[in-house]
Amino acid sequence: MKKLTFRTEIQKILFTEELKGQISDGAWENSGPSDHWEVWCDAEVDFGDNVGRDFHVKKDNYNLNSRHLVEVVGDRMVDMIKVHKAFPNMPHSLCEDAGSYSISKLREYASEPNSQFWQKMLNSILRYTDEDGLKTALESDSYSMKELNKDLKEMKKTLKTWKTK
Repeated sequence: MKKLTFRTEIQKILFTEELKGQISDGAWENSGPSDHWEVWCDAEVDFGDNVGRDFHVKKDNYNLNSRHLVEVVGDRMVDMIKVHKAFPNMPHSLCEDAGSYSISKLREYASEPNSQFWQKMLNSILRYTDEDGLKTALESDSYSMKELNKDLKEMKKTLKTWKTK
């Protein structure tokens, strides 16, 4: 199995929950070669001391900290990490959802006809927090845009780094 290791759990979460999607069908969807994204999305992602990758790639020059990318998805990534820090037992994919929506907005969506998706998401998030808890997490200064940019810059280097054996 191909393995990609970042220095921190936060970097792992940013990559698995947002940046993989940006590489495959977001910011770099029209990059060449056409299958450049496959190896990144198939890799096992972890965090620890031995940072880097142990596999060959067709493309490794993703500008993860580009101003354009951060303008589009930066707030969402910051909020996702704030939720993760406040509720570390919440699954990472739910942290992204909770960071993207307020509970009141989810309740509104869940009240509409044929809203099973939103009901399920709301119920899953409410297993870990309530409206006040989520609001407090999102308003906290536990993670900032400055920290995100620092992480993204380091992650960009990690993608180019070969792991030591």
